[in-house]
Amino acid sequence: MSPVPPRVLVVTTPDTQTHDPGTMDYPVRQVAMQEAIALARAAGVPLEERQATGVPLALLKTVHCRRYIKRLSASIERHPSRAWTMPDAPIVAGTWMAALHAAGAADLATQYLAAGGPCRRAFLAVRPPGHHASADRAQGYCYLNTAALAARLLQDRGIATRVAILDVDAHHGNGTQALLPRLGETVYASVHGAGYPGTGFADEPPRCWNRTLSGDGGGEAWLAALDAVATGLVSTRPDAVVISFGTDALRYDPVGDLGLTQEDLDTGVCRALERMAGIPVISVMEGGYHLGNLTQAVRRHLHTLATK
Repeated sequence: MSPVPPRVLVVTTPDTQTHDPGTMDYPVRQVAMQEAIALARAAGVPLEERQATGVPLALLKTVHCRRYIKRLSASIERHPSRAWTMPDAPIVAGTWMAALHAAGAADLATQYLAAGGPCRRAFLAVRPPGHHASADRAQGYCYLNTAALAARLLQDRGIATRVAILDVDAHHGNGTQALLPRLGETVYASVHGAGYPGTGFADEPPRCWNRTLSGDGGGEAWLAALDAVATGLVSTRPDAVVISFGTDALRYDPVGDLGLTQEDLDTGVCRALERMAGIPVISVMEGGYHLGNLTQAVRRHLHTLATK
């Protein structure tokens, strides 16, 4: 029997664990992703695995301001052993390389798609996350916006003209939304809680579909809201999809917790992908701070990417 061809490209990085600000258990979360990938592989999900090692600064400058990139990288060069803090985005010696390599996963995945690789789905199993990072600001444990960079590179490399970004993290991706003017024909949708960062209202600018859930509305409310924003995305007829995939909306997460079950999260993403079948998908790991939740959610997500 011939081997099953790979269906999902999984991109990891070597330096995720160098960014350990002593909060939110960063290294453990990376271990959880590694365990999830191993579980998916053992369950027969056909994966192709690659490792990203960085991204040219010229590509970063298509999304982030030159001054911001210089300031972020210089902070590490000047103080390699001294931890310091930006507002809710702590900086330690390994932060710059970890963020640079996380962004490099978007570079690798889009190069792979442009070259006609056999997988048309990719999962970027990287940290730190990125969807709160704007052109000139780190925020919410995010430093470089990997999802926004993926959208830009999908366009620049001729893979897509119209890109849809679907954010299923528990928090609004304010950085991604703010970057839309830099991302050509890209549209954005998010279902999120009413707290941090206090953005993402339904009446915000064109090209955005936002739904805010107050309190623990549970899976039924979340699924209805996600169906509504996915309808908006589909109406634009995108050529490719970027998913900001967070697991912090799941029950027991210490930061998000919108009351979702694993089945809720998986079902919502499945429905959205069914509406946009047949086009390339790049899914980027965002938040998620409960070890067991993260492992199971990523395993299920890899299966969904392989089958939808």
